[in-house]
Amino acid sequence: MDQANWQKAKDIFNSALEHAPEFRAEFLSNACDGDDELRRLVDELLSSYNTDFLESAVGGSLLAVADSRQIGDRIGRYEVIRLLGIGGMGEVYLAKDNQLDRKVAIKVLNQKYESNEANLKRFIQEAKAASALNHPNILTIHEIGEAENSRYIVSEFIDGKTLREIIGSVEPTMSEIVDISVQIASALSAAHAARIIHRDIKPENIIVRDDGYVKVLDFGLAKLIPQQPSFLGLEEETVRQNQTAEGLILGTVSYMSPEQARGETVDGRTDIFSLGSVVYEMITGRTPFAGKSMPETFANLLNKEARPMSEFVAGVPDELQRIVSKMLRKEPDERYQTMKDPLVDLKDLRGQTPGRSDPISFAEHGQVTAVMERTKDDIARTTIESGRPMSWLRNKTILVLASVLLIATLTAAWYFRSAFSRKPQIRSLAVLPLENLSGDPGQDYFADGMTETLINNLSQIKALKVISRTSAMHYKGSRESLPDIALALGVDGIIEGSVQRSGDRVRVTAQLIPATADAPIWSRSYEREFSDVLKLESDVAQAITGEITVQLTPVEQNRLVETKNVDPKAHEAYLLAKFHAEKINEADLAKAIDYYDQAIQIQPDYAAAYAGLSQAWSDRGIWGAKSFAEVEKPTRDAAMRALELDPMNADAHLGMASLHMNFDYDWVAAESEARRALELDPGSTEGYETYAWILEVLGRFDEMREKMVIAEQMDPVSANVQSNFGRMLYRARDFAEAERHLKKAIDLDPGSSSVYGRLGDVYVAMGRLSDAESVLEQGREVKRLGVQSIRLGVVYALMGKKDEALAVLNNSPKPSAGDAARLYIALREPDKAFATLNKAFQDRDQLLVHIKVDPSFDPLHSDPRWPELLKKLNLSG
Repeated sequence: MDQANWQKAKDIFNSALEHAPEFRAEFLSNACDGDDELRRLVDELLSSYNTDFLESAVGGSLLAVADSRQIGDRIGRYEVIRLLGIGGMGEVYLAKDNQLDRKVAIKVLNQKYESNEANLKRFIQEAKAASALNHPNILTIHEIGEAENSRYIVSEFIDGKTLREIIGSVEPTMSEIVDISVQIASALSAAHAARIIHRDIKPENIIVRDDGYVKVLDFGLAKLIPQQPSFLGLEEETVRQNQTAEGLILGTVSYMSPEQARGETVDGRTDIFSLGSVVYEMITGRTPFAGKSMPETFANLLNKEARPMSEFVAGVPDELQRIVSKMLRKEPDERYQTMKDPLVDLKDLRGQTPGRSDPISFAEHGQVTAVMERTKDDIARTTIESGRPMSWLRNKTILVLASVLLIATLTAAWYFRSAFSRKPQIRSLAVLPLENLSGDPGQDYFADGMTETLINNLSQIKALKVISRTSAMHYKGSRESLPDIALALGVDGIIEGSVQRSGDRVRVTAQLIPATADAPIWSRSYEREFSDVLKLESDVAQAITGEITVQLTPVEQNRLVETKNVDPKAHEAYLLAKFHAEKINEADLAKAIDYYDQAIQIQPDYAAAYAGLSQAWSDRGIWGAKSFAEVEKPTRDAAMRALELDPMNADAHLGMASLHMNFDYDWVAAESEARRALELDPGSTEGYETYAWILEVLGRFDEMREKMVIAEQMDPVSANVQSNFGRMLYRARDFAEAERHLKKAIDLDPGSSSVYGRLGDVYVAMGRLSDAESVLEQGREVKRLGVQSIRLGVVYALMGKKDEALAVLNNSPKPSAGDAARLYIALREPDKAFATLNKAFQDRDQLLVHIKVDPSFDPLHSDPRWPELLKKLNLSG
């Protein structure tokens, strides 16, 4: 290009911006004086004035011309390699970052525009909008700086082709199309989490690298929601953008949503519609509402449904047709409601689509150089991209429409931002299971462990109610909407996110969604070495508490900031132990103990591992194959060692509370330890339950209810909490409420191991023997547990079926002492009942401590041996 002609074009362009839009056409005609090439250059500069840096960073539509900066010139620490292009606001170069030895794209703002405050603000906000989006499928902004009196933005340099070029040069397979769609949706989901709506999704704004990774471009000023409302600023920006509104708005009609075209308020669902249009075009080679002219395309967008893709291409999977059709619904309420929803469906489809599911490499198709030949139907887009004015734009009605659309979209941006301008008042949270993005189901334990740690970190804050892990895990893999989940859990907000572990690197993404919305108000990604994973977990918790402005005490603040030095291998073993310990069966509890031991061998001062080991041994006595006598010493030794290493470990204090209750019968010490555990971890459901068990044994039922109501609120969909609450209410003689909770436990988990037996006891106490028999038979079918069988023996005995009752007793494998004593009581054999209970005392049966308040043992209260038994348990008086 002739340098003199280029300089002349720039001078005319500069002058044109100083003219009002209605006088600009006349000015340009006079200034260019019939020079079509010169007019074309000026028109392209005017068009590129509204093009964001993200497009230009990969070539975009900027003009490649001779330039004043030469190869080897420096811009800050960057060394110019070559010019990529020049636009209305500045030049873009390929440069070398000499400090980090990498290629970058660098945009330098023209000094003329830098002197204008509005232009400078736009330039800076363009960088901020993009840099807020830390996602592998979004162009990365490295730096915004100033050198030699020039402002510049530095981004990664993408060596790839636009999706427009890809579509026009190769024929992607269906699996490749789905893969590209997944990556675009993932990028937009992250953008929406950062409160940025793209509003201009089209093939030109999507780059595919040769290795198949997708980059979404053009997250600039027009899409960045302003921090403060300023109608004056909006008017000024509307005027400036209207200077090239013909190209900016009408050039993307083929991809905009109906509400966007009508000038209505838009949200993230407009990007869902646009993505649907792009996917439709990737498959069919045409946009879904293409007409023979721009007005016809506009009319089709507003009034007609997209034709099925199968009319143009054979073999489109039904599921893909369904996904695209739902994305292209005219009414936003009928579409997917968040970008995460089509992302999930596309991911599922990617796993089912024949062919490769990993990122495709378009280098396999050969060099892609040709630009897509536009379809004849898409006259509107072709004309706009040519840079030549369209004659029909002179129609005043269309100009008014474009102006109204600009004002409406900018005003909508202000309203959308103002809705989130204040920190939300969130006092209760649920942390949903973090999604394992490693692609390896064997890493589920790691994602679950990260989830539990985040819950534990947040639950230590007294001013914040955090739903317990059990209820959170209830929604693992759930497709329920977030507002529905929030309603079920009774929370103000939800944290959801993902974990990706690759080698020694861990990446966590988390976002905060208010209960009243289905879109995030905060999102952030963190990446660390695995050795720093505890610091990562702490950083996430701190960021969340800062976002919801919850009040932390100095002690709580210190706990969040403080991270213990833990060997990565020890932490790995600890997470595996927790994963197995949650399963509550002999095989998994034995594995959990082995992993806890491994963690301790690697790091002997690992207090949390000792606390977990204590709990695993205790559970093995209840649910495993070990007797209570066998588990007492390892349970006690581990809990005491945990407290020696860390007196602030709440789980260790809970372990000591259980030991004082079940083995020492020291009720003062038990209550003291339970209270201390809750002081250290006020969000511990287990803490409230343990305290409630102690209060139940002592007959302090009102206090027991208070603790269990809190546990229920913290763990509202936990079958175990409902079952335990029902059991305690049974012993408090509130049989109707006990029945309600136990039935709810069965609804939540029909395979729950003990709830059927507990409900059977309630029916026995209520005199409903046939109901007791029925539910116990049901429980025996579900789990085939001996505990259900011996309880059936109690029912048979009370029904007068002595032979059947004795048969049950003789055939029951290792019944608990408490259940055997119940059967002897029902058979009216108190001597055998006391003999069994005394043996239970010798065996340190943990269930023995509840007999004082258990209705099953009421017939023994008048026996002179009863006070002696209670005295042994320190329960007399």
